[in-house]
Amino acid sequence: MEGESPAAEAAFKKATELDPSRADAQMNLGSIRETRGDVPGALELFRKAIDLDKKNPLYRFQLGQLYRKLGRDADAAEQLREAVRLEPTYEDAMLELGCAEERLKEDKSAAATLKRAVSLKPGDSVARMRLARLQLKAGDAKKARATLAEAFHLTPEAGGAGLQLSVSYAGGKRAARPGELPEDAKPHGEKPADAMPEPADPLAVFERNLRRVPLDKGAVMRVDAVFLPRPKLARAGPGEGASLKKALARAHDGSPAGGRPQAVRRDYALKAGDAAPRDAQIKSIMDDLRRAMAEAPPDTDARLGMNLTFTRPVEAGRADAENPAKVSYQPRQVGNDMGLWVIGTGWMALVAEVLPDAGEKPEHPDDADWWTTTGLAHAAVGEGQRADAAFRRATELDPKSVPAWLGRGVSGVMVGDELAAADALRRALDIQPRNKAAQDGLKWLMRPAAPTTATGDKK
Repeated sequence: MEGESPAAEAAFKKATELDPSRADAQMNLGSIRETRGDVPGALELFRKAIDLDKKNPLYRFQLGQLYRKLGRDADAAEQLREAVRLEPTYEDAMLELGCAEERLKEDKSAAATLKRAVSLKPGDSVARMRLARLQLKAGDAKKARATLAEAFHLTPEAGGAGLQLSVSYAGGKRAARPGELPEDAKPHGEKPADAMPEPADPLAVFERNLRRVPLDKGAVMRVDAVFLPRPKLARAGPGEGASLKKALARAHDGSPAGGRPQAVRRDYALKAGDAAPRDAQIKSIMDDLRRAMAEAPPDTDARLGMNLTFTRPVEAGRADAENPAKVSYQPRQVGNDMGLWVIGTGWMALVAEVLPDAGEKPEHPDDADWWTTTGLAHAAVGEGQRADAAFRRATELDPKSVPAWLGRGVSGVMVGDELAAADALRRALDIQPRNKAAQDGLKWLMRPAAPTTATGDKK
């Protein structure tokens, strides 16, 4: 927790003083130093931890990630290769390694590494997106489409009633610019010149899916939120390329001034029962979620993930370890390779580095498959509107592209346009009648919502 960081740092520092040979204390202290923006201190401690425990793949992975943030891709690749050698099923390390190899212009090695990652964790849509881009660069559109086609499941392969999705949520107030009055001090009704229209409530899609749970069933909803500092613009200096400019723009993430990602996880139990108590439960859950979002730090955006799992009545009210969540869509359905729950946001940078900057022309404006990979990238980080626009462009360029229509099914769910999502999945089935992703997605979307006591239609 944010407030406990100084105490934790003091405790780990004391542990390293009492027993300098403890690699875990060195690594933990380094992690805290990294979150404070003390990169040289973190680097020294990470290296010390590896010197003490050379065969720990997690330590190699963490050092590799730190090197990546510093733009030292060759050093990052070296550590990540060692992590994969020590733990051949370490998919997170493979994803990072494949992206490092691509940045080093080692496209064949990168494609092979990412292909291994996808074979280990088929639900990693980030790895699929990066692999498909490499396949398109190599001129193999057929392989790219096969890779993309499995990235848009709204329900799990084994079936089951559930839905997991991500949405983008602008949390917190924008800090006042120099010479500008704070929002609270502005005359009533006055808006800044660059004000954007208020987006539809991104939490409404969570509420709609809660109302789909039949009254005779319970459910457990888990919500993960990561509050990310908004990128700061960096002006490129003489001789600096675009990649360096982007690296400078991201560098604030680890600095005390720029802030750092903060994570929140909440579990909610929805009990089986009559319409009135169910309605009250849903209102209470949504009120709590909206309060949490209203308390987001200033100048941050939130990435929210929802996992809704049906339960038998006796199970409602607890997350039973014997009945794990059965998700139907999440960008990285990969679990945790190292047996730890660490809400990691590092993979988001692997998506952001291939997304075009605002106003930047697309690399391949007339290629449907490139637009599909761009849409998947936006969907992976919860940018539903941008994902939807990219998938729409893909289907305009190639109305027979199944991955593009599946993408429109996902983005439709993300932006709350479920009629459009269902229509897109039907279009995918018209082209490929046995497509399981489309079949299962439609099965969920056609589930009726439970009745509500409130006036009006809340579906």
